[in-house]
Amino acid sequence: MLNAKTLESLLNAPIKCDEGRLMRLMSCDNPIKTIYIFHHYDSSVQGSFECKVKASILEFSKMVDYLLKNEGNVDRDRLIGVNKVAILPTRNIIKNALYEIANWIYLLKEILVSNDITTLYSDIYSLSMINYIVLTSFCGITDFSKNINNSRTLRRFINFQKESKQFIKGDIHIDAYLKEVANHKQFLEETFRTFFKYDLLEEDFLAFILLFDIRKNRNMVNNK
Repeated sequence: MLNAKTLESLLNAPIKCDEGRLMRLMSCDNPIKTIYIFHHYDSSVQGSFECKVKASILEFSKMVDYLLKNEGNVDRDRLIGVNKVAILPTRNIIKNALYEIANWIYLLKEILVSNDITTLYSDIYSLSMINYIVLTSFCGITDFSKNINNSRTLRRFINFQKESKQFIKGDIHIDAYLKEVANHKQFLEETFRTFFKYDLLEEDFLAFILLFDIRKNRNMVNNK
């Protein structure tokens, strides 16, 4: 479970967003934003907007800790800001989601060094992010039934699927395809390296997703 010191380190990680990580976090619906609104007038949480959002992040981390410690026996009424019909994450789902990210990075590396990409077609077609989708759906940043996708990682995964199909069909030149593959690899390595850099635990992964994987909302204030 996240503590204040680790959270501060995560929030100080570089971000390519002028408005900052907390504003990006609050730019779309998610449980942390809901917790913030729910406790906005709570006199027990003093301080600035930043202090209150940080308190909401730690509250979300406690909620996830409760969820994972009580798998199969969870009181959904205790899950603030979570879709009542959402699939609830388990440690196994989180582990599998991390494996999916690792497998995708490995495949991107293989594509970049391969002398014959056709030998990797089956791996490209079978690549899945279903467990990661479960987590982003729980976090409220994706709902494909409503065409909502505020996950930078899943947007890239969808683009990678489209680009791979175009390449396999011969509709995109290999140089252009490899450039996109290298771009996806760089993004994934830079983003998820932070998770391991701070020795975060599996139960911290949901908070990590909300802090690092929400895309910049084009309607954010002072958008340039």
